[in-house]
Amino acid sequence: NDKVMGSPSQRLLYMRTIFSYMWDDHDWLGNNQDSEDEGAATVAKLAYNLGIPNYPLGSSSAPAADAAKYQAFTIGTVRFIVTDLRSESFRSTEYYPGRVYSTEQKEWLFNELAQAANYDFVVWVTTRSWTEPVKIGSDSWGGFVSDRDELSAYIAATVGAGPRNLLVLSGDNHMVAFDDGSSTDFSGQDVNPGGFP
Repeated sequence: NDKVMGSPSQRLLYMRTIFSYMWDDHDWLGNNQDSEDEGAATVAKLAYNLGIPNYPLGSSSAPAADAAKYQAFTIGTVRFIVTDLRSESFRSTEYYPGRVYSTEQKEWLFNELAQAANYDFVVWVTTRSWTEPVKIGSDSWGGFVSDRDELSAYIAATVGAGPRNLLVLSGDNHMVAFDDGSSTDFSGQDVNPGGFP
């Protein structure tokens, strides 16, 4: 971290570029790691607070040092929603459906999406791949099926039934791809599908 932050080229990049940063597996606690190691999670959250500029956090129940790092901000008429899908997640198993975020973060995200009509576009940043197939223990949303289905149904009922202005940036695939929305609907609804580009 000191080597990166002390680099003259990195310093210039951070001074000249506006960015929002959210960790994913490789910069959280290691490849495909979730929040099972509470001690390491506490240290990671503290390091984020010390070294990463951020917008006001969405969590209101925990002190900033212990809070998940989800946040939202507006630039012009575009709302950006950045979810923290590492620091509160627990991988699915044969006996447990997994949890990608806390109830508090889910309610915050649903509230943000409910306000989509107030913006020309809403850009949701999810560090986990959305379109992966269902697979127990998967690091993608395919390993958190109940959370993905519930969120997709909510998107269909709110954004899909109204402004249809949601765009999603997804990470962790190590590639560049685009979906027009035909592969992103997991709502099971026909009237207002929840697909998004």
